[in-house]
Amino acid sequence: MSLCSCQGTKCMCGALLLMPKEVLFRYNSFGKPALADHHESDLRFNVSHSHGLALLAVTREHGVGIDLEYLRPEIATQDVAKRFFSAAEVKSLERLPKEMLSDAFFKCWTRKEAYIAAALVVESSSLRLRCFQDLPIRRHVREVMIRV
Repeated sequence: MSLCSCQGTKCMCGALLLMPKEVLFRYNSFGKPALADHHESDLRFNVSHSHGLALLAVTREHGVGIDLEYLRPEIATQDVAKRFFSAAEVKSLERLPKEMLSDAFFKCWTRKEAYIAAALVVESSSLRLRCFQDLPIRRHVREVMIRV
């Protein structure tokens, strides 16, 4: 069991008032975990990990999405943006000074990844279909950037 899933299980135990061996998960066809149906809980969670760090978000009733990315400026390119971002987002990136491109790229990327996780959208092509600014869930987004 990975550190991420072990810590996630401990968190679920506290929220469900169960022992770790009693918490069961199910996985969709893309490997996204959820509490097993028999728990009959409104608890929702999302886990993200990158470069030895992990984040866990837990909420009730509504889906929750988070994303943690190791910032690698070499992948924050126009080619990658054109593949995954909307035309409006690509244009916004093109207007930025070079020194701002990497931060803006990853801000857009992590927002979309978190949205997909929360909305249970699993097709990577959905990253490109809509501009984040136009998504109806935007008003519920809380953004945190931490540099380690």
